[in-house]
Amino acid sequence: MIIRKTALILSFCLPAIFGAAQKAPPRKKFAVLVSPALLRAPGIEVGGQAGLQYQKGKWALNAEVAFPFDRTFTDFATIHAARLGIEIKRYVKDVPLVKPYVSLQTNYAIRQLVDTAGNTFFSAGSGWTQYKKAAVSAPIFTTALKWGGEFELGKRFFMDAFAGAGVRFTSVA
Repeated sequence: MIIRKTALILSFCLPAIFGAAQKAPPRKKFAVLVSPALLRAPGIEVGGQAGLQYQKGKWALNAEVAFPFDRTFTDFATIHAARLGIEIKRYVKDVPLVKPYVSLQTNYAIRQLVDTAGNTFFSAGSGWTQYKKAAVSAPIFTTALKWGGEFELGKRFFMDAFAGAGVRFTSVA
């Protein structure tokens, strides 16, 4: 299980690592991306997101990771959450203040609820059940086709506005 998760995390990070290790010819550029992020899990709504962008001509590759601002505790569990993402962008034309694009984005969200306090519950058919520790993992895999624009707000700042459609797969382990 740990090997699978490590391999998955590396598959998201390797394009950024290999891109950063190469010398960049004049028409290629790298950028560091930092922004707020929405993370959907019980007790968590916002966090921070950081990533790298490698751009060559009208194409760009983004690799990002998002985390909540702090570890969240609810009345029933500790929540662990993170999101890894990769996005391939194609800028469609050059406009002075906006860079319109289409992209394909894939995300893998890790969500785990851990209850170490123990509890007792009633299950129809099997009667009362007691546990000392429980962990529920509910990873989410999404992929979406997006269209949007990057609006320049300053020399090193921009706002990314987009819309899209995609699919979401959730599993519970």
